Amino acid sequence: GHTAIDDFLLLDGTCSSAGFGADCDFEASDKCEYSVFTEMGGPGWSWGAGAAYGPEIDHTYGEVNGHYMYLDYADSRETKSLLSSIIVKSTEDYVCVKWYYYIDGPANMT
Repeated sequence: GHTAIDDFLLLDGTCSSAGFGADCDFEASDKCEYSVFTEMGGPGWSWGAGAAYGPEIDHTYGEVNGHYMYLDYADSRETKSLLSSIIVKSTEDYVCVKWYYYIDGPANMT
């Protein structure tokens, strides 16, 4: 199976307010300076495009060649994998986080 994420958005304040933000659509090859941490034998996050590991149409621009980060866990053991952003400091009491994800695999996956 596969899991893909795209269009990560972090806003300072509630989701209805504007202000400071951290925005990542994974279109640039620097992958928004995200870091990957994986336990031994676990799935690793990879940068991809197209329908092989993600959705047929990318969320960012509605095109087939849009980029995203994905996990390919078909041949891995049950372990953990972390995709970590740079530290973003907020001056507000609330922070809004939005992202789009895609899951493809057996119906019994959780």
